Amino acid sequence: MSKKQEDKELKATTEISEAEAVNDDAEDSNGANGFGITGLCCGVASIVLFWVPGLHFVVTVCGIVFSGIAMSKGQKKFGVPGLVLSLASYVIVAIYFIWIAIMVSASM
Repeated sequence: MSKKQEDKELKATTEISEAEAVNDDAEDSNGANGFGITGLCCGVASIVLFWVPGLHFVVTVCGIVFSGIAMSKGQKKFGVPGLVLSLASYVIVAIYFIWIAIMVSASM
């Protein structure tokens, strides 16, 4: 095989490898972004649904899990806010139930 042919094959192989790397990065980014957006939506829903005990728990756990997956894949743009909102909803629920306990005890 001549030197020109070897150079052409090497160049073609390199171009294919670079194209595969770009496609792999795009797939990883889109997958993590999807998990991050799902975690963020669950975090917002957990704040809105804090007064529904069973549903709140399920939505909050989903928000924490999806945000954690997104952050582990390196997509922190939506993962961090989703995690913060999901955890903040637990604080809101604690304050809500303490307030209810105070109101009930005050009315007795």
